[in-house]
Amino acid sequence: MELLSSYVTYSVDMLKQVSIEGISSTVFPEKNVLIYCFSEDMCDECIYQDLAELYEIQKEIGRDRVLLLPVYRMSRTNQIVYRNKLHDFKYMSIPVDSIKFPFHRGNGLEQRFFVYTDEAGGIRSLFFPQKNKQNITRIYLSGVKRQMK
Repeated sequence: MELLSSYVTYSVDMLKQVSIEGISSTVFPEKNVLIYCFSEDMCDECIYQDLAELYEIQKEIGRDRVLLLPVYRMSRTNQIVYRNKLHDFKYMSIPVDSIKFPFHRGNGLEQRFFVYTDEAGGIRSLFFPQKNKQNITRIYLSGVKRQMK
């Protein structure tokens, strides 16, 4: 119960700190899917933590229910890194200018995020993971899993 309370407090605090004007359901190409958006400019360790949690939930809900939308400039080196990092997931590369990432109001940094789109393609659940807080990410993913059933 204490962990759930921490998750609720965390979620409310993050929504106050992050500007989400650039996120709309028109950005997301699939319905009834858990989507993870990030860019090459974001913390690699953070992304690897998120991917590890996604991999575990994907085993339960199915690979077709998780979609990664990474934003990478497609140099030869980035293509190799990109394929190696994402080989266990379904993903669609999106152009750099196709999404406006939310940003943290305090530090101005763009934020990676999860979004669950419902059967109509609307945003049902939005989450901003934080480094070394995988327990809170697990609570979010567990909630999404319940919504999908």
